[in-house]
Amino acid sequence: MLKYRITYAVILLGLAAFYIYCNSYISLYVIYLVLALTLISGVMAFFTSRSISAGISGSSSRADPEKRLVEICAVVSNVSFLPVPIIIFDTEIKDASEIGAVRRQIKTSLGSYDERSIYISLGAPYAALVEANIRRLSVCDCFGIFSFRVRKKCAGASVLITPSSKSKRQSFDRSTSSVSDSDVYSDTQKGDDRSQVFELREYREGDDLRNVHWGLSSKHDSLIVKEFSKPLEESCIVLLESSLGSGRELKKERADRVLSEFTALSESLLGDGQPFLVCWYSSAGTLASYEIKKLEDMAAVLRSYLSCELPNEAMMTYKTYFSNGREPSGVYYIYDSRAAQASERIADGVAVIDVGKD
Repeated sequence: MLKYRITYAVILLGLAAFYIYCNSYISLYVIYLVLALTLISGVMAFFTSRSISAGISGSSSRADPEKRLVEICAVVSNVSFLPVPIIIFDTEIKDASEIGAVRRQIKTSLGSYDERSIYISLGAPYAALVEANIRRLSVCDCFGIFSFRVRKKCAGASVLITPSSKSKRQSFDRSTSSVSDSDVYSDTQKGDDRSQVFELREYREGDDLRNVHWGLSSKHDSLIVKEFSKPLEESCIVLLESSLGSGRELKKERADRVLSEFTALSESLLGDGQPFLVCWYSSAGTLASYEIKKLEDMAAVLRSYLSCELPNEAMMTYKTYFSNGREPSGVYYIYDSRAAQASERIADGVAVIDVGKD
């Protein structure tokens, strides 16, 4: 903006000098014309600044975990019949777990009643929660002389870059499951626990007559059969280690591996109809915990884990969880042995998933 204003001032001074020394009325009319055009353009920019809005589209912004790219979509619209010659907005894109941010300035123009989507692509080598906002939005006249800041609040959005669910393991050790009786039953799978009914349906050839619900059958004039539920083990805890050493890039790389193994383990557990509790040491100094009953619940876990500051002290998740003398039965522990520094011996009975081993 400054260079346009300096250029404009130089032109006016040149015209004024030409008029003074040459006493030419033509130069005077040119000065009037330049001033009039500039003022008209400035007035148009002032009025259109009231009709401009911008924001980050959460539905259009997306991440590609395979290509490790994130695309942020900034949407700017004009609801006025006047065109907007120059729109300038500053975007701020940052990792939710970090303080610094990447800033990009974008210039565009809009016609009357127009809308435009602008995509900003950034590399995303590791799983992360990326937050994007528009920090400043302004409208300029076509000469770049006047600038009017848009006061409307600009919407921001966050994009979750999920880790890969590809695991180094073909299968997970399931010996950690509790063998005790459970009061928790699967919502999706049938079983053979006769104490809990999963669903009722009409009789089919080959069904065991012992499963017929005689009370309902007499009311419906047809045989109704009971399907029984599948009990789930109560003790299934997944510990995600958040103490992954020091160094920004090293922490990010290790966290990405931890979350990749967690995603694969979650798919395995939920595929067997097993809900579980996931815990990790948070920046608040306590264990954050989430109950996972379906794959959709994992998004909240990833967002929370990726937005917290990872501590430097080794094995804080493990030490905090077992500080109250909890039993190791039914516990999966996902960590990186390279960050643990052998500071704690892992108890027998814990199913260890070490992402530090190739």
